[in-house]
Order: sequence, then structure tokens, then C-alpha cells
Amino acid sequence: MENRSGGGVVIYVKSTIPVTPLGTFNSSHLETFWLLLRFTCMPRSVSHTLLGVIYHPPAASNALLYEHVSQVLDATSRQHPSLGILLAGDFNQFPDSLLTSYPLQQIVKVKTRGQSTLDKVFTNIKQWYD
Repeated sequence: MENRSGGGVVIYVKSTIPVTPLGTFNSSHLETFWLLLRFTCMPRSVSHTLLGVIYHPPAASNALLYEHVSQVLDATSRQHPSLGILLAGDFNQFPDSLLTSYPLQQIVKVKTRGQSTLDKVFTNIKQWYD
């Protein structure tokens, strides 16, 4: 990305968790990282978990990020119809409605930066998230 400080994404995964990096969804224009997880003990209603980590800078394009996230969710859901989804990150200026219409629920209920909730987690498996 440009010469600026801040931003970036990282995911740490315990070595005993089976994980597949989804590098085909990497974009040089967006700060996202995608993993497909297959835990050994999962509820019957969830076959895999898609974990996406996102940093959306304040001046970044909402439309570009939404298009990218939609493509990843659609493609992965087609391959794994019982997909659990967790999207986490810093969503500066990104409207929740673009993801809650997928439908995903935003589960962070506290202010994370001053008077704003920028650090969020969206999921379709709220009942399994702790």
C-alpha cells in the first residue's frame, strides 16, 4: 500500500487447527486475509469456517471492499453450503448495512475507539461464537 503508517492485517492460528489459506482472494488494493478452517469438533450445521480479517482505511472505497467481500463469501459459500463466516477487523467508515444484508450479524456492542465502534466482528454463526 502507499507510504503510510498503520493498517495491515495478521491472523495467528494454533498449529493444531487445520487451516487452508485462500490466497486466490488476495488483492493488492485491499487489506484483507482469508482462511478456511475445519475444526475437528464442529456443530452439524457448520461444515467449515471462513475467517476473514479486514483493515478498511478511513478514505478507502466502501464499494470496492463490499464487492470483494461479496465475491469471497459467494465463492466460498458455493463450495461449502454449510459455511460459518467470521469477519473481523477495523471497519473505518464502512456501513454495517452492507454486511448485515448478507445476512451477517455485527456482534461487537461496545465502543472500540473513542465514541465509535470501528473494530467489529460480523458472523452468521453468532450462537457458536464466544
